[in-house]
Amino acid sequence: MLRALFYGALLTIFALAVAPETIEAPDVMVICDKFNHLAAFVLLAVLCGAAYPNRSVRWQCSFLISYGMLIECVQLFLSYRNFSLFDIAADASGILVYVSFKRTGRFNSLVNKK
Repeated sequence: MLRALFYGALLTIFALAVAPETIEAPDVMVICDKFNHLAAFVLLAVLCGAAYPNRSVRWQCSFLISYGMLIECVQLFLSYRNFSLFDIAADASGILVYVSFKRTGRFNSLVNKK
């Protein structure tokens, strides 16, 4: 079940990343875009950790950052999207948020509340 959620999230985020943008966003929206990247990768990291609890955090982080880079590489070849190192940095920031909560034990206390 958790793996299905994880793969569903991967597919949904990929579909959103390659879909044409329907409106021209003002410059202020760039900050929101980076926050969306961060939030999406926090979610993906949580789901990846839950779906693959026996995999190391290093493996999980490597997989997710590779996924983020794959998305950006695909966008490089789309005329209506742009490759952005800032997007990769925002993705990595989301992963680091997850790792920092996991390392401090705060993530486990949030997830395992009864």
